[in-house]
Amino acid sequence: MVQQTPISVQNFPWGIAYDPVNKDIYVANAGSMSVSVISTLTNKVIDTITVKANPHGVAYDPANNEIYVANQGSGTVSVINAATNTVIKELFPGGGAGPENIAYDPANDNLYVTGGLNTIAIIDGSTNTVNKHLTVGSHPFGVAYDSTHKRMYITNSFSNDVSVVNATTNTVIGTTIIPVGSRPFDIAFNPSNNATYVTNSLSSTVSVVSTLDRGELDIAASAENTTAHSGNRQSHYIVASVTDDEDGQPVTGLIPNNFKVVTMVSPNGGVPIQVTDVTEGTLPGFYRINVVPPGNEIWQSGDYIFSIAVVNEEAKGQILAHMSVR
Repeated sequence: MVQQTPISVQNFPWGIAYDPVNKDIYVANAGSMSVSVISTLTNKVIDTITVKANPHGVAYDPANNEIYVANQGSGTVSVINAATNTVIKELFPGGGAGPENIAYDPANDNLYVTGGLNTIAIIDGSTNTVNKHLTVGSHPFGVAYDSTHKRMYITNSFSNDVSVVNATTNTVIGTTIIPVGSRPFDIAFNPSNNATYVTNSLSSTVSVVSTLDRGELDIAASAENTTAHSGNRQSHYIVASVTDDEDGQPVTGLIPNNFKVVTMVSPNGGVPIQVTDVTEGTLPGFYRINVVPPGNEIWQSGDYIFSIAVVNEEAKGQILAHMSVR
């Protein structure tokens, strides 16, 4: 329901962003080479900022209190000081086509600009310089930040797929190209279900894409040999490291249900193993797995070999660990 009379801006309003510091809304007017500034306190236009031709996407950088406007028609990005509402710099992201959309990553103070023929540009918000280009699919258009995995998801409007960028290393995760519908444009991330939603303009559909890891997990494990002794059933500890095979990032937030430990080799026939607890370590991606013999069984003297499997949604990995009991 529209609560009041619509606010008049200039021709063809396109992108929009909010500045929580001054509580203003910035609207890119694609048909007027301008940005309208709306005060949310009064819901009135309080300023109009002249930018370059065909401003489309808008993003706010809270680290420097600046607004970034992608000017599709001029191949530039205008940087606006939100305190004074003045353009302080014009950037040229390149890529062979006009910039379309911008997304901000608060973890690295970088802005990711789509609109190249097959590249995106990365702007360092601390210096307001274009510091890198990444090759993605054909005609990247939409961009969304995945705050859970520190990744950028890019819709490639001509190749009908989505590219994934590791925002920590600013590299494209090469094994992850996600096919979607025809002519994908915009994209949004939902942190509550770890999914991105992609609008497919020519398919009249929305693709729902899980952002969880799809490939292999790299697992390393080491079992200690001091706590468990023959004749007792005290907890034995296996320390495991879990990283993402696609981009080498530590996998955090795993719980006991993500781990399965089975005794492959044990003395005198041995017994199965029971996982009692999994605790995250101080360093991200490390876990301490507590195991005991089940029921009233006890540890027996000899060598044990455990197989350890880790499953995180669609991503899987496995490793062996050895323990000697004396």
